[in-house]
Amino acid sequence: MLIEVYTSESAILRTQKLAAMKSEAELQPYIDITKVYVSDSLERINLYGKHAIASFAEGDELKLLTLGLKRFTKFDLVNTTRLRRNIADRMIEANGYCF
Repeated sequence: MLIEVYTSESAILRTQKLAAMKSEAELQPYIDITKVYVSDSLERINLYGKHAIASFAEGDELKLLTLGLKRFTKFDLVNTTRLRRNIADRMIEANGYCF
């Protein structure tokens, strides 16, 4: 879970760094990539948390910890399908990996 947090933070910081060097239009694909990665990472963190809790908790403790996990891994939904298509379109246009 910590690795997911670390890599997500790194992706966000890298995109913020690029924001200072690129125009808004040039930056958009990087923002899309970051949003997709962070969204997927949050899903993995939630799953890993469920597995961890289920491995040591039962009954009321399990319910309480699951509610806590749900609270701390809540995030806004992102249309990753649209973002992935935008990224793929950009790569098709460039006829290769362009990031």
